[in-house]
Amino acid sequence: MKIKQAYSLSTKIVLSVALVFLVIFSTIFLVFDHINKDALYTAEREKAETITSLIAPNLAVELYLGRNENVAAIADQITANPNILSFELIQNGQHIVSRKNIETYNNDTGESFNVTTKLLHPVNHSLIATLHLSYSSAHYHHLASQYRMVLLVTLSVLGMLIVFFTSYLRYLLTPLKRIASEVSNFTPGQKLSLPSYKENTEIGNIAAALKKMNIRITDYAQEQENTAHFLEQEVAKKTTQLRRQLYTDNLTGHPNRTRLMEDISQVHDGTLLIINIDEFQQINDFYGHIAGDHVLNKVAKTLDHLSLSKPDIIVYKLSGDEFALFTTNPMSYQSLELLLIELSTHIEATPIYFEETKIDIRITVGATMNIQEGMEKADIALKTARIHRKPFMIYDGNLNIEHQYHQNMQWVQRLTTAIAEDRIFPYYQPIFDNQTGAVCSYECLIRLIEKDGNVLTPFHFLEISKKARLYTRLTSIMVEKSCRHFADKSDHFSINLSVDDILDSDTVSFIKEQIETHRVAKQIIFEILESVGIEDYPEILNFIEEMKALGCQFAIDDFGSGYSNFNYLLKLKIDYIKIDGSLIQNLHTDPNAISIIEAIVYFAHKRHMTCIAEFVHNAEVHEIVKQLGIGRSQGFYLGEPRPDTL
Repeated sequence: MKIKQAYSLSTKIVLSVALVFLVIFSTIFLVFDHINKDALYTAEREKAETITSLIAPNLAVELYLGRNENVAAIADQITANPNILSFELIQNGQHIVSRKNIETYNNDTGESFNVTTKLLHPVNHSLIATLHLSYSSAHYHHLASQYRMVLLVTLSVLGMLIVFFTSYLRYLLTPLKRIASEVSNFTPGQKLSLPSYKENTEIGNIAAALKKMNIRITDYAQEQENTAHFLEQEVAKKTTQLRRQLYTDNLTGHPNRTRLMEDISQVHDGTLLIINIDEFQQINDFYGHIAGDHVLNKVAKTLDHLSLSKPDIIVYKLSGDEFALFTTNPMSYQSLELLLIELSTHIEATPIYFEETKIDIRITVGATMNIQEGMEKADIALKTARIHRKPFMIYDGNLNIEHQYHQNMQWVQRLTTAIAEDRIFPYYQPIFDNQTGAVCSYECLIRLIEKDGNVLTPFHFLEISKKARLYTRLTSIMVEKSCRHFADKSDHFSINLSVDDILDSDTVSFIKEQIETHRVAKQIIFEILESVGIEDYPEILNFIEEMKALGCQFAIDDFGSGYSNFNYLLKLKIDYIKIDGSLIQNLHTDPNAISIIEAIVYFAHKRHMTCIAEFVHNAEVHEIVKQLGIGRSQGFYLGEPRPDTL
């Protein structure tokens, strides 16, 4: 592809001026040439017409008088003029006189002027004859050629003047070209090299302005360079500060968890210890956070002092009340065990005083000699040591805790998937009246249906759901499906609620909405699990009062298994007491269980509460339950949970 040539500004100006003058001169030449030709043509034709107008009266008189010889003489006289090409006189359709200027006629190659004039009778002005005169155009063409030559000479002279003018103009504009060249190659920070021009001229003013601009640009570039240098220093300073904040604990000044993780990722061998201060939250709660920070700083200094004797060990401050010791040197099991004993003994033996008050601390340490996934392994060892109440523990793959973590994650995934795929259902276990033997209500028990149809009881997933924060979601599913199932039935049914369910405002709102939607307020019984201090929650008391106002009833589940405070049964205005299955199942073998149940039944009868025996698993137990005066029974012996009611 051809690259179009770029012309300089001066060249463009000169070419533009030359083109303008060329157009002007061409226009002038064409206009004047046309005007001259028209004027000369008109003048020559008028000559021919003047000649005919002058001889026409004489010819008319001579013809009237019949003097044809005079007519011929006039014709000869006229054709003697070299400009007259021919003379013809026609009368009554016949040529009476015809003359030609042979020499001129043969030599004339241009266009002639033909003039026709009517000869009129001198008396009555009637037509006598017609005169045809042909006048030569040679003179016209000669004059036109001369005028054109004069015009061309004039325009040529003007053209030469224009050439001189444009050359001079180009000379005047040459400095602009040099200035443009210098500016196009200019780099900020360099000096702009321009010749000196008179400042009272436009080019001189431009050059002076560019020089001033060059000075300002140079100063600005220097200022920007200084600013950039300053910013680089500030960025480097801030980067150092941020890096220190990122990798350093603000309280103790030690490298933090992020630094430890990065250090571990860069090595393939080493030993890691994670140190946890036992019951540190109690120190914060009892002495205050200032005292807690003081303890952390003292522990950090103690660890620093200990590491001085082992210069290859680095002390890290992790989050909260945890520290770490890390060394890239591998250690034997015996050496690590001796270090852990020394560490525990030294820290617990070092007194910590805050405002003259001695604060005793204990620590638990988890260690690993395998630095690959070292943080997880040391943390597993630490948790295991705390579970078994040991001062320290070294990670051992046989602990199998990682497998438990993996199982936990699998169960969370299974539970989440089951919720998403709508595989959580209530199963209904009948509760029988011990006097009539009829079903008086159903307890709605949660089940997880696996994809292969296997039915899982809450034993497998209920605790997982609480830790995975899915428990309230399961409660909502059970409430919605149970209310919908009994909406068109007259049976009573019970649903289990935990304290966490009742304390969750969204769950409570959902329960109220479902009760109103399905109109089951007078059928539903809420079973609340017995727990310490349940009566101290105002939210629970408010919930019970609001639900009772709608017609709902309440039961305390698993009563007798733990706290068993009869007083809060009165505070909560409970309708049913469900006696714990651990007491019921041993009725036929444990006299103490009978004594406890007798006390519960006596209290319930006095307070007009109905007792329900759980876990009735055989005929002997069922018979004893009826003898003790328990109003209702529930258990596999009487009826297993089913996906539908009878």
